Amino acid sequence: MDVPPLVYQSLPYLKPTSGTKMYNAELTEQGEGGKVVDFNQQGEHDDQVNSHHFEAVQDLLDAANADGEFFYINPAGAPRPWYARYGIVDAESLIDVVGKFRWANNFRFDPYVAFMRKAIKEGTLKDWVVIVPQIASLPTRTVCGRELKVMRRFRRDDRPWQFSGSSTRQRDALYALSNGIDAETIDVDGAIAAALELPEYAHIKGLRAATRGAFLLTFAGDSTSARFHDAKGVTDPKLLPDVTDPKHIATLFSCALPLASAPAGRIAFKVRRKDLPDDPIVTDL
Repeated sequence: MDVPPLVYQSLPYLKPTSGTKMYNAELTEQGEGGKVVDFNQQGEHDDQVNSHHFEAVQDLLDAANADGEFFYINPAGAPRPWYARYGIVDAESLIDVVGKFRWANNFRFDPYVAFMRKAIKEGTLKDWVVIVPQIASLPTRTVCGRELKVMRRFRRDDRPWQFSGSSTRQRDALYALSNGIDAETIDVDGAIAAALELPEYAHIKGLRAATRGAFLLTFAGDSTSARFHDAKGVTDPKLLPDVTDPKHIATLFSCALPLASAPAGRIAFKVRRKDLPDDPIVTDL
């Protein structure tokens, strides 16, 4: 039986079959353990969507009630600190939050949620470390009574419905927390593993669990008002007022599922043709 291709797929190397056989397939589940994925396909700017997303993450901000030092590995292979608020959120609660997000028309988030639910059922996903970076160089703005560090992110010229990706400086901590450093392509020289043995990062090592993922929550300036734009037409958070309306703030997140939930990635899809069975076909890669 020829199985058709996925109409949309964020990870093109996770293909269920050859390109010549990929027509009318529907992606139903998608996940990859120990890898960082940016979910920044939010559609073109919309004031109401920005406000809605900010409201959706209030419970996550409440949960991130501890302060600590995290790290990234610099080009010389040494760990360098950055600070964040963090906390633990159970997996079902996080699904409730991210399920409220609205996405660009050509992006499907449901397969990721379906994978999370399956991982919960299988016992490979129980909770998440939610991390909210507190980078000293970023401007602080008060949004709905909360003091936030607001970063500069831009919507891509070729894809105005998609923001630029997360900072590489925060990714090393996500790999460490999700046990993704077990993958040879992530920590070839062992620098992340070595950093976890340093006393200043003992709390990060203590946060690690086989059934725990890492969730990075960040905020960026996103306004249509020219008075908040820099010379390139991008919202400059330094130009935002000290008390900022949430409509000018984009709520962005990235996450790394626990490595054990899908060590080499897993997708599921089903055929949409009426003359073929509607059961999903799962491919483990």
